[in-house]
Amino acid sequence: LEIIAPADWLQWLRLGATGELRLDARRDPIPVQIDSLGPTVDPVSRTVKLTAVFEGSTEGILPGMSGFVVLERAE
Repeated sequence: LEIIAPADWLQWLRLGATGELRLDARRDPIPVQIDSLGPTVDPVSRTVKLTAVFEGSTEGILPGMSGFVVLERAE
């Protein structure tokens, strides 16, 4: 799973952080875990690329689907 996130999330986001993927085309959320943090920040959009792995069933998920990820904020 590729995630484009605001760069300021890097202040609190850590590898292994958990959350939920909520797809527009699917009702139930899918648990995910952050696997890697991008090496650079895009200076124009001020975003960073993250990757996550699915912790639940991926049945019915197709490439190109869109949605959003809700992550647990580490303090």
